[in-house]
Amino acid sequence: MFGVYVSPPVSSGYYETRTETVMIAPEQVERQWVNPVFVTKYDSVGRPYNDKVADGYYREVVVPARYEVRTVRVWVPGYYYGPVYSAPALVGGAFYSGRHVSAGIGFGF
Repeated sequence: MFGVYVSPPVSSGYYETRTETVMIAPEQVERQWVNPVFVTKYDSVGRPYNDKVADGYYREVVVPARYEVRTVRVWVPGYYYGPVYSAPALVGGAFYSGRHVSAGIGFGF
């Protein structure tokens, strides 16, 4: 048969260095204790004492997600096709290979 011959693909590829952003810890809500507020006051004879002006309480604080940038090396698959060869064409009863014409005997490469 005449036509174009292409060698079968050969599994190949290459390594590529990529930078990726990776989540280290997801966003979370923390419950934090806020201490009560005291002020120092003085009694009628000048002795100091602590007076509470605000009670302690819990508050919820959103801690954002933490990310890290990492450099990784990954394999990128690809295919290599070998050289393409074309078979000689039959022209007017003779084989033509692009260089010369033979009389039908042999391929005239």
